[in-house]
Amino acid sequence: MTIEEQIKIMQAYKDGRVIEFRDKITKVWFVGTPLWNWMDVDYRIKVGKWHPKRGSYLVNLKGEVASQGRSAEQDIVEFGVSFPNYGTAKKAAKAYKAYHRLYQLAEELNRGWEPDWENRTSLSWYIDYSEINKDYGVMSACLHRNLSCVYFKSSEVARQAIEVLQAEEDG
Repeated sequence: MTIEEQIKIMQAYKDGRVIEFRDKITKVWFVGTPLWNWMDVDYRIKVGKWHPKRGSYLVNLKGEVASQGRSAEQDIVEFGVSFPNYGTAKKAAKAYKAYHRLYQLAEELNRGWEPDWENRTSLSWYIDYSEINKDYGVMSACLHRNLSCVYFKSSEVARQAIEVLQAEEDG
């Protein structure tokens, strides 16, 4: 963690924000009075729960854009949201929700930015999760577009999204 990041966290604490901390070995987050032991403890500013903003339009189950007043219960099989059993449908619902919430969060944080796949030197950033380390990371791409990834305009913006994801997991 850079000195600037440490100052940002300490300033947030001074301003009355809640600070979370975890031992670098156990990686379990706690809330309390920080002791500022940067060698052995990770610190972060507790992020409140994020909610997508309601818009005037929705994507209905056909995958079409519709105004909020229109029924969204049409052609569910065509859109790929019909499953043979409850367990599979439940897993898919969780994945759909996670992807769409991340997509909405990226729209908000990117502020209109979109990846430029024609420019071979322009980096686009995405979030990666390690099942081994049980931790998020930030990766970059410039030549290959993964259709299941949500991209961010910078590594810093992707890290902001990770903070939101972690806050939702912890809270």
